[in-house]
Amino acid sequence: MLRGILVFSLLTLAPIFVSAAMIQSFGSPLEIGVNPEHPRAGNQVTLTVSDPQEEVGTTAYMWLVNEAIVDQGIGHKSISITARGEGTTETIRVIAIENDIARGDAVTIIRPASVDIIWEGNTYTPPLYTGRPLPTAQSAVTVIAIPHLPVNGVEAEPESLIYSWKTGSVTLQKQSGYGKSSIAVTPPRFGSAFTVSVLVSNKSGTVVAENSVLIQPQTPSLIVYEDAPLLGVRFNKAESGLFPFTADEVSFVAYPLFVSNINDVSYTWNLDTSPFAVDPARPRRATFRKVGGGKGTHTVSVSFENMKKFLERGEIAFQLTF
Repeated sequence: MLRGILVFSLLTLAPIFVSAAMIQSFGSPLEIGVNPEHPRAGNQVTLTVSDPQEEVGTTAYMWLVNEAIVDQGIGHKSISITARGEGTTETIRVIAIENDIARGDAVTIIRPASVDIIWEGNTYTPPLYTGRPLPTAQSAVTVIAIPHLPVNGVEAEPESLIYSWKTGSVTLQKQSGYGKSSIAVTPPRFGSAFTVSVLVSNKSGTVVAENSVLIQPQTPSLIVYEDAPLLGVRFNKAESGLFPFTADEVSFVAYPLFVSNINDVSYTWNLDTSPFAVDPARPRRATFRKVGGGKGTHTVSVSFENMKKFLERGEIAFQLTF
């Protein structure tokens, strides 16, 4: 066995006839960069060696994956591999060779893992609304991490892991730590989109996963439904455009979309350009009755505002035709 010396032809780059299991570690200043740093299963992973003692044109590098040589040659400073499934490991080693002498090496281990992120705004949505609640510029957002970190062949329990949360580049120290798989945040710059990211690891830091989401705060809006005498509120059809006023009276109910607290909202109804009085005990509901004959079209508009959060406001208008 060669002790710390590998015969390597820099001219012909001939294969080295020493098994990977026989190659020693040299404790050199080499470092291996991994991109992405925390790969998921199936990711294409690029590994690049950093070698402060490199002699351009003469330094060769040998790459080994799980002790098998996969690449070698002068200037071969990077390789790409595909990360296997979660729970697998890949041991990557690179050896720097100068003048037929192995002068240094570095080792890194890839353990694929993943973490999913789900989120929703802490805002109001009407009954039977099919979408998720979205945040506004002044509302909170609940973000939940769902980790998939295999530790000793078994997926780790979420409460046993360490979570590091960020909004943008700012670490949320108080919301990070053991078992903290969910957080509540408010948009840091009102209506601007912002990123929430999480880094999850086991206690020893040997298995790590990360992910991020871009969250765009929304402008609140208003939905109006007909409140029919026999059918009740017709949540299947939001009113807009023209509403045919065929009965003697018709009622509508307004529902604000994406407000922090529906109980903090006030409403204003108008018929054409004049204020329209409604029952103060039911300010979201307005009833219109026909007076006299003839045909015509009138514009109904309703607006709302949150008295505690000035950016939560909206309005909608539609027309009654008879």
